[in-house]
Amino acid sequence: MYPKTLNNIINYLAKLPGVGKISAERMALHLFSTYSASDLAAFGQDLINLKSLVRYCKVCHNLTEGDKCTICANEKRDQTTIMIVKEPKDLYLIEQTNKYQGLYHVLGNLIDITRGKTAKDLKLDSLTNRLQNNVKEIILALDTTLEGEITSAFLKKYVAEINPAIVITRISYGIPLNIDFKYVDVNTLLMSIEKRIKY
Repeated sequence: MYPKTLNNIINYLAKLPGVGKISAERMALHLFSTYSASDLAAFGQDLINLKSLVRYCKVCHNLTEGDKCTICANEKRDQTTIMIVKEPKDLYLIEQTNKYQGLYHVLGNLIDITRGKTAKDLKLDSLTNRLQNNVKEIILALDTTLEGEITSAFLKKYVAEINPAIVITRISYGIPLNIDFKYVDVNTLLMSIEKRIKY
């Protein structure tokens, strides 16, 4: 029905999570009718650069365009505290609270036997090295789903075996069970961080 180029864009957009064919159609038509040629060119260039310029931080596995992300490179952050999260988007949600000033470690996955995800699929090599430095506290900030609980239990044992002196806490206050992080609002998350308990 649409010209080939527009139809291709609709099909690409429809592959995005949470975007159906109708939403993709509306987005593509909005891009065509509203955006200037220069805006679309800049958008297109950023898409081209996405895979070549954006990478994972060598320290914490956050997203970055350099070897280190801005958080790991910031020496003013609390170097003795590391909050463990599943994905970079969880990290960015926590940063919106403007309260947590420690470091992060992004696992990339949770242990989920039903999907064939084991501890080997967690980004633990760099974490192991970090635990042997001056880290005093590990904060577990994972989903309160079964997979998150299993991963938290594994990490508690894992960290204790490497450095028993490290205090392990977890966010808990205000986060209901069996909920994905993306459904938690910033204020609830802030309360969870401030009211964290020893794990």
